[in-house]
Amino acid sequence: TDRVGRQNISSPGIFLDLTPCKGVNLSIDFHMYMLDEAEDGLYSATGSVIRSGDSDADDSVGSNLDIHCRAKLSNNLMLWGGWPPFFAGDFLEDTGADDDVDFFFIQLTVDF
Repeated sequence: TDRVGRQNISSPGIFLDLTPCKGVNLSIDFHMYMLDEAEDGLYSATGSVIRSGDSDADDSVGSNLDIHCRAKLSNNLMLWGGWPPFFAGDFLEDTGADDDVDFFFIQLTVDF
């Protein structure tokens, strides 16, 4: 979901890629986002401040689960879909709104 930039952040993750059958790829990624310094704040992917720092706030920004499936339908068609929810952590709750982000997407690629 690209909700969190890479400045002042640590993001350990677990990755799993599967090919259940020819032409189909399933990937599952889980990331946890923790501030290196809660006083510094949270930044966007573009480097702007999303949330100002607070020394009394928890350092857990949240977690992100990425589930993607890609299927090659033919030589010219690729179908890609996914569910990349973001689950807000305690830092967001401690410093303001803490809504989760949840959506699905699907994309069809045609090569000519």
